[in-house]
Amino acid sequence: MIILDFNLEDLLEQQAEFSSFTYLAAPYSSPDEAVVKQRVDSINRAAARLIECGVMLFSPISHCHPIAKIGGLRGDFEYWRRYNWVMLNAASSLTVLKLHGWYESIGVTSEFKIADSLKRPAYMLDPLVALDLGA
Repeated sequence: MIILDFNLEDLLEQQAEFSSFTYLAAPYSSPDEAVVKQRVDSINRAAARLIECGVMLFSPISHCHPIAKIGGLRGDFEYWRRYNWVMLNAASSLTVLKLHGWYESIGVTSEFKIADSLKRPAYMLDPLVALDLGA
């Protein structure tokens, strides 16, 4: 797998070449609901900045968190594994928002493995850099 430091221009160029989107991954699960809420908010802020910069993206947490909450669905990665595989298969790259816990995250680790099996590059995005995008 190709792992790259986040570079907005490179990501936009890659998306233009493939007419595709990046899959925005980040840690999600925690026994502490306040941590989950903080992660969801951080992911949504980063997604907003990326979209503002012209990045086409799919954020499984932004998309699936409210669906799971309203529909009474489980929120763990295992439940969403197949769904996430399908979306990563359609994506041209993986972008990992390096929130606290990303390295230990079962979901992020699995998404790395999926992206690697699909030969997708992975961009590593620091949360502080994400907040400065589009500013």
